[in-house]
Amino acid sequence: MGGIGMVYRVVLFLLTMGGALRATDPCELTADVAETLKRCIPGIQVAPAVPNTPDPGRTYLDIRFPQATDHGSPAAGAFSQRLVLAHRGYDEPLVLQTSGYSIFRIAPAMLTRAFDSNQLQVEHRFFENSSPSPKDWSKLEIRQAAADFHAITVAFKRVYRKNWVGTGASKGGMTSIYHRRFYPADLDGTVADVAPLSFSTADDRYVRFVEEVGGAKFAACRAAMEALQAYLLRRREHFQSTLTGTFTLLGGKDLAFEHAVLEFPFFFWQYHQPNDDATGCHRIPGENSPDKDVLEFLAKINPLDENYGDAGMLRFLPYYFQAATELGSPALKRPHLEGLLKHPFSIDQYAPKGVEYEYSNTAMLDVAAWVERHGRGMMLIYGEYDPWTAGAFPKACGDDCLWATVTEGNHRANLFQLPLAEKSKALARVSRWLGKAPIPPPNAQEQSLEDTEREIRSRLRL
Repeated sequence: MGGIGMVYRVVLFLLTMGGALRATDPCELTADVAETLKRCIPGIQVAPAVPNTPDPGRTYLDIRFPQATDHGSPAAGAFSQRLVLAHRGYDEPLVLQTSGYSIFRIAPAMLTRAFDSNQLQVEHRFFENSSPSPKDWSKLEIRQAAADFHAITVAFKRVYRKNWVGTGASKGGMTSIYHRRFYPADLDGTVADVAPLSFSTADDRYVRFVEEVGGAKFAACRAAMEALQAYLLRRREHFQSTLTGTFTLLGGKDLAFEHAVLEFPFFFWQYHQPNDDATGCHRIPGENSPDKDVLEFLAKINPLDENYGDAGMLRFLPYYFQAATELGSPALKRPHLEGLLKHPFSIDQYAPKGVEYEYSNTAMLDVAAWVERHGRGMMLIYGEYDPWTAGAFPKACGDDCLWATVTEGNHRANLFQLPLAEKSKALARVSRWLGKAPIPPPNAQEQSLEDTEREIRSRLRL
C-alpha cells in the first residue's frame, strides 16, 4: 500500500515546518467515509475491511497511517501504522481500542457494542504490519508509542468530533494508560482491564500473590501444583521425549520445558478457574497419573510449542523487548524446586538477540505517580485470582476514577463481569465520558473483540 518513501514525505509534511494537523482544523464530511478520510487526513491509505463478526451497522476500513519512527526527530525515518476503523456515524462517539500487540481480529469491542459507537483499532508499533524497517529497537518505548496514539487522535478528531474513550485489556490497557499519561487531554476517559504495573524485571510481588491466591480454600490446590512441577522436572528427559517443536531462539527444548514448568502455576491462575470441570484444581495430575494425562494437562495450561517455540518468540519479540527495558516482568518461585533446576530464568532470555539495551523502572514509577496524582477519567478493572493483579495500578487516582475487582475473576476480567450494581455504576461513568447512553445489552452469545484477544493471549503467555 505504497512505499516507505511516500510515508516518510507525508510524516515530514505533518510534523515539520508547521504542517502538523490540528483537531480543530475544519474538514468537510461526506457520505463517502473513505474519501472523507483521505481528504481530511493527508497521507493515509484506505481500503475496505471485512469484520470477522457480521456487523451491518458499521462500515469497516483498513487504514495505513504515516508515523515518525522517532517523534522527537521526524527526519530520522517513518513507518506505516495499521488501523482498522468501524464507522457508525460522524455524530457518534468513538472508542479507541488496542490490544497493545497486533490487530488480532476485526470486530467491535464490548464498549463499542454497548454504546453503538464508532471504533478505531490501533496496532502497536513494532508489531506485525506496523514496524519500521530496519528496526531501531531504541524507538520502542512507551513515550514514542503514546505519541503514535496522540498523532492518530489529533488526525481523526478532524472527522470524529464527538467524545472519545480509550480502552484495552492487559498490555492494551497499559498502552491506553500510557497514552493518557503523556497526552491527558486527548481522551474523555480510559477503560483499562487487567493492566499491571511492574517495577523490576523480577518483581517479587507476583511470587507472593501466587503463593497465597485463593487463600486457605485453595491451599491444597497450590500444593498440588508445586508437587506436579517437581514431578515434571524429575522426569524431564522422559516427558521431553514426547514433545515436538523448535526452540532455538530461547536456547533449546530442555530450557523451554523448564521454563514452562516454572511458569505453570502463574498461568493456571491467570487464565483458568480452580473449580473448572476441565482444568480446575481437581484435574491436576499426580505422580500416579498416566503420562498422557500429565502432558495433556500441561498443554492445556501452558503449551510448550506455542509459548516457547521459535514462531511465537519471533512474533512477540517487541513485547519481550518492552518488558526487558521498561515494562518489567514477574519473578517466579524457585526454592521449592532446588536441585531440579538447570537453567536461569529471566526476561532477557526472551529479548531480541544482539540488541543492546538497559532496564530502568523510571517510566513505570513515573506513570504510577501520575495516575495517583493527576489521573482523571480512568477506570481500572482487575480479577481477584489473576496474578497480574499483584501489579495493579494504585487505587488512589487524581479525579473521576473507578477501581474495581471482579470476584473470582482472572485475566479475562472486565467491567461487564462486575455485580449488577457495580456494573451499572461503571457503565454510567463511561456513558458520561462518551456522552451517550448505552443501548440494550447485545447478544450474549456473540463473540466480542476482547473474547478473541483473550483466547490468543491465553495461548501465548500474554
